[in-house]
Amino acid sequence: MASKRETNIAGLYAALAAVPGYALKRNLPLDDLDEGFQTLQDGPASELTDEFFNGPVFEFTARPVLVIVVRHADEAQRDSLLDAAIEAFRAAAEAALPFGANVTAIRVLPPETAPREIWGALPLKGAEMTIEIDYWAETSAG
Repeated sequence: MASKRETNIAGLYAALAAVPGYALKRNLPLDDLDEGFQTLQDGPASELTDEFFNGPVFEFTARPVLVIVVRHADEAQRDSLLDAAIEAFRAAAEAALPFGANVTAIRVLPPETAPREIWGALPLKGAEMTIEIDYWAETSAG
């Protein structure tokens, strides 16, 4: 049986993968930079935020990271493509709640963009968006 964390990240992935016009992957290695891509990285292990004893019930926050890389020779078009992708995925993530009965909140944090030098090629531009998922589980393993 999958953990609550895995169930929630899989639910978020399904919601984001349904965004038309993008081929979202999960946990794609970041060294695969051929034409631009979108990948949902699982992120660090969930953080235990609270423990309640009438159950017991444990509250967690998972922080998967959506990595978006776009490619276009024209800088203005590249910026436009990245902005459109960020907005499409943000809207899909916020509309996804509730994708699991144990999810209490979802927050899409502001994107962090990276200059083209970091991605190693002039026509590429990238951004990372952390998506926080607050959820509860019956065990301390999340």
